[in-house]
Amino acid sequence: MTHPNIKAEPAGIRRDEAAGSQGAGDEAGAGPIPGSVGMRPEGRTAYLAGIDLDGTLLNDRKCITERTRALIHEATRRGCEIVPVTGRPFTGLPAEILRMKDIHYAVTNDGTIIHHLKPDRGPFSGETPLETSGQHTDRPDAAEIADSDRRSAAAGCEDEQDSGSFGNTCAGPEALRYQEPILSHALDRETCLAVMDAIGRSAVVCEIFSGGTGYETAESLDALIRHVRSHYLADYYKKSRKAVGDIHRLASHFLSGPGINMISAQFASAEDCDAAVQRLARIGGVNAARLSAHNIEIYGAEAGKGNALLELASFLGIPHEHTIAVADGGNDLPMMDAAAYSVAMGNAREEVLRCAGLIAADNNHDGAMEAVMSLLSPLTSRTSDVCL
Repeated sequence: MTHPNIKAEPAGIRRDEAAGSQGAGDEAGAGPIPGSVGMRPEGRTAYLAGIDLDGTLLNDRKCITERTRALIHEATRRGCEIVPVTGRPFTGLPAEILRMKDIHYAVTNDGTIIHHLKPDRGPFSGETPLETSGQHTDRPDAAEIADSDRRSAAAGCEDEQDSGSFGNTCAGPEALRYQEPILSHALDRETCLAVMDAIGRSAVVCEIFSGGTGYETAESLDALIRHVRSHYLADYYKKSRKAVGDIHRLASHFLSGPGINMISAQFASAEDCDAAVQRLARIGGVNAARLSAHNIEIYGAEAGKGNALLELASFLGIPHEHTIAVADGGNDLPMMDAAAYSVAMGNAREEVLRCAGLIAADNNHDGAMEAVMSLLSPLTSRTSDVCL
């Protein structure tokens, strides 16, 4: 089956339009992908909600609360696919995501890979008790946020907030056995070599992402693990990255094999990053997402979170008017523009709040799934309530 790149006009709704959306797009979609479970309850129209992870579906302790998990189950029962959409590689996904049988797909590396999660997930098959939403930690102060932003930029995690203690760990390389990519966008050889040249040797950290794993030099990876203050971040680096000798030689190797989905670069100064962005702008067919003053991620123009959401909706036969995006960060803006319903978290960055059709509660108060359920309520026949 082919997966065409689908372009759509921005279609975020206003707050006063949400209640009037009932009945939109009632046409039936295609059947489920073989091997998936619970994708489309009989007699119900399908919906798709792409939800960012860090700062959105996960609370500040990097956990999915009992309340959010119950709401995911209820949304799935009503025919809505809940899909994590993240800049992390697949090996860096929280293990709890794989343990949740209600989650069947994941979009990683800023929309360059769409994964189908197999029904049999081996050691990730058993769900474990999670903390309740009332056990969240206080928000870090401005200095802590600034420090965590610098570290998360290198890690590839959006809005990493290090509150000191976390209740979830990353899935790691073993998780790759329990997924299958249904779509993967890779940079072509000429474009990739041009990107590597544009980044040059001025990047203090250069990471290559291929097939669900990140690669960087042993020197930079060891430095990152040594200097992070969070056990969670250290676990994230160790399980989602592999150390190599020469990153440029590895790039050439991958171009002859599995391909490169995304390249991330971090610079010592904002000026160096600015110069690299200007050089990248002269290369056709790439997007350069600026995560911070010092960090950029580069991937093909046909990729990105927004296109991935539309591609998955098309693949599942879900009409565009039944797509939802929930997010908090700048690299989520394409997804919010692409979806019919755009939701910003209460803790979202200002540019995300400005473009959202709806504003949810923050990530420490189950805002993401509460917002999804509020949108589904007018669109589906409500037959039961979630009781906790």
